[in-house]
Amino acid sequence: PAVLLTASGTVLAANPAAAGVFGAGWRHRPLADFAASPPAALAEYLRACGRTTQRVIGALSLRGPGGRPAGYRAEGRLVR
Repeated sequence: PAVLLTASGTVLAANPAAAGVFGAGWRHRPLADFAASPPAALAEYLRACGRTTQRVIGALSLRGPGGRPAGYRAEGRLVR
């Protein structure tokens, strides 16, 4: 799955795989609404991504429509 976020972590766009994970109503919602990862860890990862145009590798746990968490490799960076 791939998503495009604002600097504050709001979901702007998602590919079909990510939209399937999030379910209906994902647009303009904070990624934290779908995260099973600890909020502080997600916030730190997003801050790290916002500081560089280089790829930042991480891992996130997201909850799908059924509420069950699943782990994902994360690759983020600042896009200008």
